[in-house]
This record gives sequence, structure tokens and C-alpha cells, in this order.
Amino acid sequence: MAKGKHPNSLKNLIHILPGSVGLNPRGRPKAGTTIIEYMHSMADYTVKQLAKVLRDPASTVAKLAAAHQLSKAAAGKGDEFDRVMDRTLGKPTPITPVSDLGDSGLVEVRIVKI
Repeated sequence: MAKGKHPNSLKNLIHILPGSVGLNPRGRPKAGTTIIEYMHSMADYTVKQLAKVLRDPASTVAKLAAAHQLSKAAAGKGDEFDRVMDRTLGKPTPITPVSDLGDSGLVEVRIVKI
């Protein structure tokens, strides 16, 4: 039997009423926009625009969380700015101090032509 033609595979597409559209013709629906995507899209918002999003009862939880964190970062409260930067741009690569490289204190640098 061809792949996807087994009766058990077709159960998900059975029509509820004659002439109706199948139950799952396009597959699983996509998840909503994430907090990070909202942070990227609202990066150029003014404080007034962020406040408007926070007051909007139709805003999703992810959009509200992103607007709340961005408004706290804009106000300079706590470590919010660092958190926003870590979420949107990624955490910076830690730098190993020379003192942690060993007792000799010598560092070898090689230049390789690619």
C-alpha cells in the first residue's frame, strides 16, 4: 500500500459533513510569534508606543512581555537592558584572562593564511 493511503492515515482527513473541508488539510498550525521576535519588531518603538501596546487588551501575552521588558530597559531599571541585549543579540563570548592560561604566562599566537 502506498505511503499515506492506509485507512488509519486517512482518519485525520475524514470530512465531518458531506461536502465539508477536511479536518487538517494544511497540517499543524504554526505557533504564534515569540517574545524575541516581538522584541526585534518593537526595537524602534518609542516609549509612548510601548505604553500603547501595554494598554491594548488585544495584545498577546508574548507581545505584552516583550513590550514590558523593553520599556523597563528603556527606563534603565536594573539589568533589563543587558537581558534585552542577551535575548536579541545573544550573550557575548566570555574572554579568558591571560592569568588563567597557566603558570608560564606565555601565549602563542599563530597567523594562518586561508
